[in-house]
Amino acid sequence: MKIRLHNRLSTAVLWMCMLITIGISVWFYSIYALGFSAGDTAETSALLNWLYIIVTVVIAVAMFFTFRYYIKNPRKAGKSLIFVAGFFFLLLLTYFFGSDKPLEIKGYEGQENTPFWLRITDMWIYSTALLFVATFLALIGGILLSYFKKIR
Repeated sequence: MKIRLHNRLSTAVLWMCMLITIGISVWFYSIYALGFSAGDTAETSALLNWLYIIVTVVIAVAMFFTFRYYIKNPRKAGKSLIFVAGFFFLLLLTYFFGSDKPLEIKGYEGQENTPFWLRITDMWIYSTALLFVATFLALIGGILLSYFKKIR
């Protein structure tokens, strides 16, 4: 009963997040497809804020379950802590790879065109790209590994 409720709740949350993401994305891309200007508009802010929320929640949940696992199994938690340390090392490394040169954007009058925020933005972009590539390579590697195990 408990597992069933947990599965239903997590499935409902997943579908809700996907629907919100699809809705905001369609709103965002439909505005630009219709040829409206790409200024600081409500749909841009909504999309960026939603992405910040999703990334923050994912990091918080990952940290929660990592520390929960560490508390329950302190001897077996070394691998989890290695992955958390690796994630923070990845963020630190990609932060220093980011550019701190201010962008020349016509008509932009915001306060975020500073070296710190430019590096933070680059950090998230580079980290996301690297994690996407690592996930894709792990998927291909898993498929190849299972294929070669069947051949033996």
